[in-house]
Amino acid sequence: MKITFIRLLIIFIFTLSLGTKASAMTYTENVIKSANHYLGTPYEFGAEYETSQKFDCSSFLSTIFKENGIWIPRTSKEQLLQGNLVVAVQDYEQFSTGFQKNSTGERLQFDSILQDIQRGDIIFFDAKDDGVEEIHHVAMYINEYTLLHATQSYGVNYSHFSEYWKNGIVAVKRFSKDSYEQKQNQIVNDSVMKYATSLIGAQQLPTLADVNETVLTTIDSSFFVQHVYHHSGLSLPRSSEEMLKIGASLPLTEAKGGDLLFFDYDEDGKLDYVGLYVNSDSFLTSFQSKGVHVRELTTSRKDDIVDVKRLYYTGFY
Repeated sequence: MKITFIRLLIIFIFTLSLGTKASAMTYTENVIKSANHYLGTPYEFGAEYETSQKFDCSSFLSTIFKENGIWIPRTSKEQLLQGNLVVAVQDYEQFSTGFQKNSTGERLQFDSILQDIQRGDIIFFDAKDDGVEEIHHVAMYINEYTLLHATQSYGVNYSHFSEYWKNGIVAVKRFSKDSYEQKQNQIVNDSVMKYATSLIGAQQLPTLADVNETVLTTIDSSFFVQHVYHHSGLSLPRSSEEMLKIGASLPLTEAKGGDLLFFDYDEDGKLDYVGLYVNSDSFLTSFQSKGVHVRELTTSRKDDIVDVKRLYYTGFY
């Protein structure tokens, strides 16, 4: 009997492991699918964030992860400090600020790390021999022969993982939605909901561009959501239509405080408003005529929900 139980336990753990790996693989393929939409997009160093017209190496990665529900910082040096570490040189964090060195320092040997890295991992490079140790490029690992990245010569492309790049590896990071959900989301969503609740009854709020908080604007639903997330350090698009394009969809039954609810009450195929999930009975939103208020999540309103989105973060910027 005891032996049978142990066997069943081993089978359960093995099955759970396979499920976790399958989930991670599916997520990676979704990110790569998003990347494929941008193949051929031109390169521009310092490309404006939240645009898909031009990319540099780090804005490209930030964009495709954002489209799949994970926020990573805008620059490669900031990205280096986020995510789960797979492998890195000693004191790799110093490469985020840059430091002088008489000769090229430690770099990872590709053959020795091949067994540790996976499709979809992010590789950070310093392949320049310029006397400064700092991250100069970042790319997604596809396989031992291929990188997916934005380069000066070809824009967004799949290119050969040449010896030049293999000799410049500083660190490899892994960005996984599951790895951040419990810790980061709970911390930020608690902050979002605490601030959002404090605004109940407000008719006007400062515009996000007005640092002196003297220019007030009436509060529609998407501005309300953008404002409260901005207060917690996360930049969201201004319109509900653009918000709908980001984050990860989930069933209403799995929603938690701070998740986004998108409504189309007249069923015309256009979003009417967005709100913040509070609990199974209520949500927060704002109309220009009523200001910030709590609404009952009735059966009819549940039927009006187009999508439920959760935002995942690895850091704030």
